[in-house]
Parts: sequence; structure tokens; C-alpha cells
Amino acid sequence: MHKQEVGIDDIKTLYETEDVLFEQTILKSDYLIYSLCYVPKLDCYDIVIENYCLGKLVIFESRKYISDTTKKYFNLYKGDDFTDFHKREYKCLSHIIEYK
Repeated sequence: MHKQEVGIDDIKTLYETEDVLFEQTILKSDYLIYSLCYVPKLDCYDIVIENYCLGKLVIFESRKYISDTTKKYFNLYKGDDFTDFHKREYKCLSHIIEYK
């Protein structure tokens, strides 16, 4: 399911019934692809940042918690734009929720 404002109540229900397998947001800047994935059963976020111009992995890490700034990235809807504190502009390419 693509995350959209109209489906917020449905999403809350999926989380309450523990049916969400993972939730993922993919962002793109001029040279970075930023993937954030939350896995509720593990209560863990996987973060992958790749410089797609150079074809190099910049970051891959798993975290129990994410910063408030990272939460802003994670809560974007497909098509949203966001400028970070480094003045990099990101576009949300996808925000999906996979469920049972």
C-alpha cells in the first residue's frame, strides 16, 4: 500500500493489529538515494544511503531510534519535496507499507 493522507486510519489499524511487515520511504537528491525502512517486529530502522552517480554505498546501518530530522524524511508522501540542513533537496519517490 502506498502511504497517503487519506489512508492514515487504515495504517494505524494495520500497526495496531501487528500486520505491518515493513514501512519504507525512498528519497532522491541530485546524487543520493536515501532509503529508510522500519521493521516493526524487530523495532528497528534500516538506513541505506547510496551515491548513485558514483555507484557507491555511503551508509548502511540499523538503528533502534532515528533522529527528529530523519523522522521528517520518513514521514514524507510520494511526490513531496524536502530540503535538509545541508541545503540538499530531496524528492520522495516512494512511501510504501507492506503488510500481511
